[in-house]
Formats: sequence, C-alpha cells, structure tokens
Amino acid sequence: MIRELPVLGAGGQWEIALDAVTVPPGHLLGEAGRGLRVLAERVRLGRLLRCLRWLGQAERAFTLMRERARSRPAASGRLADLQLVQALVFEALLAIRTTRPLVFEAVALVEAGRDARVETGLAKVAAARMLQQVTDAAIQVHGAAGLGPDTPLPALFRTGRMARLLDGPDELHITTVARRVLS
Repeated sequence: MIRELPVLGAGGQWEIALDAVTVPPGHLLGEAGRGLRVLAERVRLGRLLRCLRWLGQAERAFTLMRERARSRPAASGRLADLQLVQALVFEALLAIRTTRPLVFEAVALVEAGRDARVETGLAKVAAARMLQQVTDAAIQVHGAAGLGPDTPLPALFRTGRMARLLDGPDELHITTVARRVLS
C-alpha cells in the first residue's frame, strides 16, 4: 500500500504497488494469461452491486427531499406547494423509476449467465447520473441545511459525483456501449 488517495474529501481509495508477484501452485484462478478476463467479470459484477447501492442511496435522498418539502413552510404555504419544488420531486422520481429497470435487467442477465456488457454499461451510467441528480435536487429543496452535517445529503452527493468517474468515467461506458451496439 503506497498511500491513501482521498476523493472529494473522503477516504477509501488506495494506490498500491505490485512488485515481483508470483502465484504459488494451485492458487491460480482460471487459465494462465486469462487474468484480465476473470478480473473484467468481477468488475462487472461489482459495478452492478454499486448500482443497486446507488438506487438505495437515491431512494434515501428522495425520502429526505419529500419529507423536507412537506414539512418546511414557505411564504405562501409549504415548499411542497411550489411548482418548482414539485418539478424537482417529479424529475427525481422519474430518474429513480427509469433507472431501476435498467439495473435489474443487467442483474438478471448476469444471474442467467448471459452477456450483460451493454446492459451493465447502461446501468452504470444511468445509476451514477441518477444518484447525482436526485441528491442534487434533495440538497436544493433543503437549501443551506442540505450542505451541512445534519443530513447524509453531502455524502450522498459526493458518492454520486464519484460514481460518474470511478469504475470508468461515463464517457468510457458510453463509447463502449455504442461500439458494441453499432458493430
């Protein structure tokens, strides 16, 4: 372990170095020279697990946004009565509900042992964007309170932003999926 690499103020990422690595007999996973293929399958599964977690985190942010809109008074009533707040709630719900089937479809294909590379790429980009969008809307409805330590929203937003870069940036998945679909 070389050093920890904080991302947007949060830890958990590390720089590592592998030097003179040898594999003892009987400890090789799969065929020699096919390690990247095994790794790619594990990474794909990890992406889907993160997508599922991002759906849950977005649901949490959405719940907080809804509660805040219902309970926070505004000059003319509740925040929930303002059309711009209603639009934020609608767009957040739409993002969650349209992302969920993409993720579940990819999971079902992996579970069935089928090729899910396109579906995983779609799910990863959609889920990362969705989490960032929903948490951003929740922060907006909370106002300055959404930036402070009293809600999990800042951490959820940070996760959403990091999700769009870690595990491959959106652009990588977009071009990979497009190439597959167009070939």
